[in-house]
Amino acid sequence: MTPRVHKIFLILFLIAFAATIIIYFVSDKNMRYTWYAGGSALVLYFFYRFSKQ
Repeated sequence: MTPRVHKIFLILFLIAFAATIIIYFVSDKNMRYTWYAGGSALVLYFFYRFSKQ
């Protein structure tokens, strides 16, 4: 995987992580949407962490 794509996964992970916190408070602590955002952040983290540079 190229370093550019590796950085894109990092940026997407950071956005998803921030979105998880924002969704938790904006949606009046609705855990369904928080779990969706957190799950996508986790998947993006694994893509970033276990991809070859």
